[in-house]
Amino acid sequence: GGGEVSRPGREPGFARQLRVRGTVDVPTIGLGDLLDSHSIAPDQVAFVWSDTQGCEAEVIETGRRLWAAGVPVFAEFDPTNWGGLSGLTTLLNAAMASFAGFIPAQTLIADAAAKPRPIAELAEFSRTIGTEGTDILLLPQTFRL
Repeated sequence: GGGEVSRPGREPGFARQLRVRGTVDVPTIGLGDLLDSHSIAPDQVAFVWSDTQGCEAEVIETGRRLWAAGVPVFAEFDPTNWGGLSGLTTLLNAAMASFAGFIPAQTLIADAAAKPRPIAELAEFSRTIGTEGTDILLLPQTFRL
């Protein structure tokens, strides 16, 4: 089985691979509100993993306090989930506003000491990955090892 966030006007990403058997409405909460609701300071978070089926821009937008505190995010980067050019543009704008660099997952697997690429190269990178998608590590300006 699988589950994902279904957004108005978009077919669920898994619908291309699996029969959608039903939907369940559940409440959602942004990262900033989630931190607040549990009294967690951004500097208490070491890492964010986002496998959110096309909602990566929303994750980035709602996690600005985390990125400002230097928290990196490992995110799914899949053009088939973005809802077309406008979704890509929204994601790229969110990433450019919050991060300084990125490292593709394949690069990290090949070289754990890989250097980040400038975030300005993310748009070009998005054109090279085809329809398979990948994962990327997004690094804020204030990221420290």
